Amino acid sequence: MPIRRLFEESPEAFMPDEIEVLAEAFEGILKDLNLSDRYDPVTKMLARLTIEIAKQGKFTAAELRSRVTAEMTPKKPLN
Repeated sequence: MPIRRLFEESPEAFMPDEIEVLAEAFEGILKDLNLSDRYDPVTKMLARLTIEIAKQGKFTAAELRSRVTAEMTPKKPLN
């Protein structure tokens, strides 16, 4: 699923330049995770997560990509 389709659900949330940052970050995330099926539920979940994190502030594509990847990394329990 192209991330841009999800912007239709909340088009007022981002300016065109921000959408470009989100799209670049999302493409990088998919590449990092070796995902190519745009209709895989994981891909859609990652797109939604990318959008939700982007709503928290201004990010470069690299920063957004790093934040999403960090969210996807399992946390080790404290012993």
